[in-house]
Amino acid sequence: MDNTRLYRLAEELAGEFMGEFQEINHYLFEHPELGMVEYESSEYLASYMAGKGFRVEKPVCGMETAFLAIYGESGPQIDLLCEYDALPGYGPEKKPAHACGHNWIAASTAGTAVILAELVKRGFLRARIRLVGAPAEETYGGKVVLAREGVFKETTAALQGHLADVTNIVAEVLALNCFEFQFRGRASHAAAAPWDGINALDAVQLTFAGINALRQHIRTDARIHGIVSDGGQAPNIVPDQAGCRFMIRAAHRDYLNGLVEKVLNIARGAALMTGAELTITEPELPLDNVVHVKTLAELCEKHLVEQGIIPTYTWSHQGGSVGSTDVGNVSYVCPTLMLMVKPNACPVHCHEESALAVVDAPAAYETLRQVMLMLVDVAIDIASDPEVARQVKRDFAAARGIPYEEPDWGTAVPEAVAEATAEPEASEEVAESPTAQPQEAPVDERFFTPADYRGFVLDEMPEVREQAIELLIERIVDAKDLELDEEEIENETDYLLKSNLHHLTYARMAGQPAEEVDVDALQEEIRRDVIREFKTERLLKAVIANEAIEATMEELVQAAERLAAEENTSLDLVKRFFGEDYSGLAGDVKRRKAKELLYELAVRS
Repeated sequence: MDNTRLYRLAEELAGEFMGEFQEINHYLFEHPELGMVEYESSEYLASYMAGKGFRVEKPVCGMETAFLAIYGESGPQIDLLCEYDALPGYGPEKKPAHACGHNWIAASTAGTAVILAELVKRGFLRARIRLVGAPAEETYGGKVVLAREGVFKETTAALQGHLADVTNIVAEVLALNCFEFQFRGRASHAAAAPWDGINALDAVQLTFAGINALRQHIRTDARIHGIVSDGGQAPNIVPDQAGCRFMIRAAHRDYLNGLVEKVLNIARGAALMTGAELTITEPELPLDNVVHVKTLAELCEKHLVEQGIIPTYTWSHQGGSVGSTDVGNVSYVCPTLMLMVKPNACPVHCHEESALAVVDAPAAYETLRQVMLMLVDVAIDIASDPEVARQVKRDFAAARGIPYEEPDWGTAVPEAVAEATAEPEASEEVAESPTAQPQEAPVDERFFTPADYRGFVLDEMPEVREQAIELLIERIVDAKDLELDEEEIENETDYLLKSNLHHLTYARMAGQPAEEVDVDALQEEIRRDVIREFKTERLLKAVIANEAIEATMEELVQAAERLAAEENTSLDLVKRFFGEDYSGLAGDVKRRKAKELLYELAVRS
């Protein structure tokens, strides 16, 4: 399906709202908050989305700073993964700051959601758009809770971009478990009676020794790193309490689970060797590796290149790794795209002070626009073509090693179709065969939805456009209603197809289910619309000047401009022909109102 028209409209919307999206980026940058206490940031985002017509749920899953902003009730569900927590210690006086660019993530995901919602609102897409506000990516891992509680169970695709020092569509994001080992021994004087003590610090050291010995036997993608969190109180006292904290990572959750058990056994062995008691806690939620989905990665690459960003790593050229993120947990329950993107002007080294000079600067704003449009275009491809959405699901099932389940979107999702009037090509053998059955041309269900198609361009359906031109030629030229050459006729038809008038006819026909629509009747409606529009032009000529029947199209356009620009003339015309006072309206509004009223009058006549 050719979605070029929707891509262009998305660009227009991005330009219209870009100032707002930059303001989100800047506001959050200026108001950094740590994970789970992002009260101001989450409220700011939730209020903004509510102002854009989204239904907001807050709090979510017991987390006060989590929220869902939802637009649309049917069709594929597209989730934008929003983050807004800052890092400690990077700001002035060691205060929090956005050294990982989560202010940019919030702006890009919110902006993407707003643009997609506008497309849904205007009838160009059927989809359910959600901005998923997830707190504490850096610490607690809010998306772990959301995934565990089923927030993503109906999600068709979850999308996010993240600033980085290299553009990577398929970065290796490691699964992670974090453990705190607390050993409790017995204190004694280290010189006078060491034999009475049980040294908890020895257990910590033995844990490190065991893990160091294990490193030789783990895969190259695995990582184990730790610190001593409690090393005792004084060197002349046998420590009765000591502790250490370890993070264990690997490229795949299945392998990590086995590695975790080995590390836990080392700590248990250290307790056994020293006689200390061991308490194991998990200070952070476990994070999964990111499961990449082929179709999402390929769509991302296509639209990223279109936006002028050339990725270093793609589905066909994989490489590069980063740390860990709770996005991985989302990717285990629904198809997920996580893009690491380098601004064209300069790299962003996350978790470094240098990042602060980029994440709220012009370079980040340009990348904000590029990534938003990429995410929007990916979502358009998924929401407008069920076969693309199904392939995303198939690829996800294959990557996870789970059975594929056919999604059920009901009638809310239009089937991918060719142009409304396209006729299937048949070979000579089929055409001449007496048993061959005629094939029906596919019908674009979007064409018949009960929505306001104001502004919908029928250039996406060239056969319809060509037939309309032929009807004009037959009606006007052959009947000699007017002496127009083919170029003038085509210009007239182009005007019709790009005007804001024809949508009334097609919306009226939308009362019937798509399969019951008579395509011939539709073509007749198009023909009538062509004639009505032409009558409207003639009526405009008559209204603007008594002698304008002989006017050229250029003169007519000039007259229409005067109608909009000259308030007295417009007002006089409105009063004379429609009995309504439109004084005070802006010129473009007045012109549109006049055209609509003239159109209605032409139809009635």
